[in-house]
Amino acid sequence: MEGDNRVQVFARARPLVAQEGRGWQFLEVDDVNNSVLVDSGKSDASPGGGLEPCGSDTGGRAFNFDGVFSAASTQHGVFTQVGLPVLQACLQGLNGTILAYGQTGSGKTHSLLNQSSNSQELGLLPRLVASLFLQISQDAENVYDIEAAAVQVYNEQVDDLLHPDRDSGMGFNLGVKDGGLIPQLYWVKCNRPEALLEAFAKARSNLVYAETRMNKASSRSHAVFQVKITRRSAGDEGKGGRVECTRSRLTVIDLAGSERVKKSGAEGAQLKEALAINKSLLVFGNVVSALAAKQRHVPFRESKLTRILDGSIGGNSRTSLLVCVSLAAENAAETYSALEFASRAMRVEVDARVNRAYLDGSDIIEDPRLQLEDMMDSSLREENANLRKSLSTERRRADEALALQQAAEKRIQELEDELAVSRRGERELLRSSQALEVKVEEWKEVAEARAEELEAQAAEVQSCLRERDEALERARRAEANLEEEKEEMEKIMEEVDESAVRDMEKQKEADDLMVSERQRASEDIRLAKAEAEEWKARAEQLEEDLAELQHLHRCAGEHSENDSPDRRLPLQPLRQNRHSTATRRAFSADAKRSRHGKQRQWPSDEDNIENSLTAGY
Repeated sequence: MEGDNRVQVFARARPLVAQEGRGWQFLEVDDVNNSVLVDSGKSDASPGGGLEPCGSDTGGRAFNFDGVFSAASTQHGVFTQVGLPVLQACLQGLNGTILAYGQTGSGKTHSLLNQSSNSQELGLLPRLVASLFLQISQDAENVYDIEAAAVQVYNEQVDDLLHPDRDSGMGFNLGVKDGGLIPQLYWVKCNRPEALLEAFAKARSNLVYAETRMNKASSRSHAVFQVKITRRSAGDEGKGGRVECTRSRLTVIDLAGSERVKKSGAEGAQLKEALAINKSLLVFGNVVSALAAKQRHVPFRESKLTRILDGSIGGNSRTSLLVCVSLAAENAAETYSALEFASRAMRVEVDARVNRAYLDGSDIIEDPRLQLEDMMDSSLREENANLRKSLSTERRRADEALALQQAAEKRIQELEDELAVSRRGERELLRSSQALEVKVEEWKEVAEARAEELEAQAAEVQSCLRERDEALERARRAEANLEEEKEEMEKIMEEVDESAVRDMEKQKEADDLMVSERQRASEDIRLAKAEAEEWKARAEQLEEDLAELQHLHRCAGEHSENDSPDRRLPLQPLRQNRHSTATRRAFSADAKRSRHGKQRQWPSDEDNIENSLTAGY
């Protein structure tokens, strides 16, 4: 098969249901060229209401896969392309994994697990079981040992669905090791197809389902069904020692669908389940992106689901991914996201190898076909032969029906091509109507969001008004306090002004006094200078008088005895006249200084003369 070294990816479109029949089909499925064309018309797949143009003729984007199944495809056609190659690889000793991915209600469980009395509606897992035992019965050269196990990942907890003591609380919250191995997993040996189908039916009865707006039986957990196939040569029976064999593991995983809580209406326990599902799918998407980009770190350990898928995705396994999508425009966003995921998954490389092992002689079991034949009586053998014949006949009829179906689908495709022109006009009308509905929904959502914003703004305005009132009240109190302080300040200013006036008056008086004092000082200086001049003149006069007196005294000494009193008489008038002017000047200066409260006591002329005479002697 081309591309065996990578994940094989297939896309299947679910038919529209009654409430979706009037909507616009935004996908065009081409199962001949294995492509899905996304119409670029208005939808909720992008923030602006439409998908981004991707360069196709119609402005949309084409996704190419390994296989594409239209809404008219059959369960048998899906099994032939998706399941049968993986089963054949497992019978050769390779591990095989089949996954179904898509939003809730997109047809994953129907494609994988559907059980029906109508053989045409059987899902992939029942067909795998029937084909497994059919091919085992036709292989006479090898002996097979078949074991089955099943787990679910519910709220990030791994639970065993086939544990015999499950009702007693056993088999819950199991650990997962590297490579997706679960050591405590309970395996059931199944030598007949009925036993394997019963085991899986029991496992399905223990799965958790719930009704939502989008799905009446929505899976609330990821379901994992495993079949362990051990093959050895039939010629090794009865031999001792080690016997070579191949051991492979077939894993079928029905992933819970991603869902928008707003659409599904999940709440309470269902809301918790939806959050756990979306988280694990997000981690799964990150793992696929990391593997596609060949990054060194792959976050397998971030979720229990990806821990189980370790080895199945990007490891030792032949892996097929079936992406289930809806044609309805109302699911455009989820469908586009699923197609993008599938496109990335095609770049994930795998390395599937034959798993060889050795069995000890004590571990070799007898061919279950021989055990079965020994227990059968003649009627059972005949019934078994009839069953094999019926299966062969049914297989031949199925092949014929497949050929007829392919021819019919080819004719249908031709008719669809012929009606493409007329359908385009109808699609344009539906697109316009759908676009209007989408716009109305957008406007409604915008209005609701705007209403919420207005309510939040109203609450903020109320809060601001309360804060404003409180601020105004504080402002009024502050204003009142300010008025009181203002009045006090005015009083203080009045007192300051009065004090300033008084100080100014005092300053003026001091200035006047200073001027007066300066005038007085100037007058005193003038008088002192005049007095000094007078005293200088007086001193000169006194020196002259003293000289004259000394002269007279000498003369008087010489003639004292002969002189008569009459000759000494002129001395007194002279002394009186000469000292009267100096004395008057001194008294005049003392009178001027009397205003300061002090008066100098100047010596009289007589005292000066006498002092001078005394000093002369």
